[in-house]
Amino acid sequence: MENIKIQVINNFDDPLLDQPIWEQLIDHNDIKSVFLTKAWLSTWWDIFGRGRLLLIVALIDETPIALAPLFADSGMIYFVGSGVSDYLDLIGNTSNLHLLQAILEAAQNATADFIGFRFYHIPGRSSTTKRLKSVSSAINLNFYDEGNLVAPALDLKQNYEQILSKKSLKRHHNYFTREGKLVVKHLVALSIGDL
Repeated sequence: MENIKIQVINNFDDPLLDQPIWEQLIDHNDIKSVFLTKAWLSTWWDIFGRGRLLLIVALIDETPIALAPLFADSGMIYFVGSGVSDYLDLIGNTSNLHLLQAILEAAQNATADFIGFRFYHIPGRSSTTKRLKSVSSAINLNFYDEGNLVAPALDLKQNYEQILSKKSLKRHHNYFTREGKLVVKHLVALSIGDL
């Protein structure tokens, strides 16, 4: 078995979580979404954050391979972004169940008044739910699935010309093109049937 090391980080500015590393971790996800980006989650934390930030990083041979962007509040552990994000998930490669268990145990150990985990908005296409169910009994937790919610999605790539036909969006597009380099990065393209 690989040498798994878990590190608990309490701020988004840690060098271990710099932008290129974060993007490499997202590239290994089942779901690639703006709601998993460092920019989204750190902004959410700045505005809505409460309790204790727990960015749990799993390393194998000193290389980050997975990240659990979590926070603890009154003994309960949630995903950073809970409440206003459509899609949330663990980030990186969590296919190794020993690694996933180590991440969850680190979060538990970092929360003195630990009650449980509440993981909202994991997409149906993500393998995370099945993996969490597999490791929950190993860490003496019961697993409950509270059901599904439909999250809307728009394929920007397919509808780009239609979107730009709106005057206000075209004006913003032209501004950014005129003022500098405009880069569009497509992170997710889901349809309702994929959720």
